[in-house]
Amino acid sequence: MKWLAVVAIIGATTASTTQADGPVSWSGPGSGSHNPAPGGRDVCWSEPGDLDGFLGSSERIDMFGIESEIANDFIVEGDFLTHATWWGGQYGTATCTPEWPTPGFNLRFSEDDNRAPGAMFAELATTDFTEEFLICGNNGFYPYYKYDADIGVIVPANTRCWFSAQFMSHPFPGQGGRLTTVSVTGCESMFKSAYWSYPDWTPAHLVWGPVCDFGQEFVCGTTPVQPATWGMVKSLYR
Repeated sequence: MKWLAVVAIIGATTASTTQADGPVSWSGPGSGSHNPAPGGRDVCWSEPGDLDGFLGSSERIDMFGIESEIANDFIVEGDFLTHATWWGGQYGTATCTPEWPTPGFNLRFSEDDNRAPGAMFAELATTDFTEEFLICGNNGFYPYYKYDADIGVIVPANTRCWFSAQFMSHPFPGQGGRLTTVSVTGCESMFKSAYWSYPDWTPAHLVWGPVCDFGQEFVCGTTPVQPATWGMVKSLYR
């Protein structure tokens, strides 16, 4: 019923599309073509996007009550992240021209709970970011980008954590998502969307078929606080 309701509403309001794509833009397995972030930084975790990969939904479209989120795990030796890079773009577009300007991202960091995202310990509503156009992916129609933002997030060193980058609410048509990587590092990514009938964190392969990760990279720096217990660190974000 949700799907039919969205189709009916969208069909009455736009001539450029007649239905919303689901939680995926599938374009086949990636070819192994990396797009690394710029060098010269103290990169402490790197999973570059695959230029021949596909986009998975991680977005909000409040006008239709749609929300989805993709999280990927990471482990760093340091305890302070100063910069984040992630790969993504728009899908469901008729050409490689974006349907709307990127409004910003909800960047979330969570603890690990048995190889899935657990309690969130940091959330950044990020509108100050850079956006680099990469290619027209998915057979030349969907624009793929690399996004960067300076951040300041304290994390537990040498401990699995999870990162999600979700497009802030945006207009329709055109949907937003994260770009897959060439291979899986650590745990495969997880997906959650009550709207698309995945109310709990679900392994990526149960949503899209192949086991996959979604691109992200972090730069570590010197923590701005004195050594503290993990409980004290979490309290900084409550």
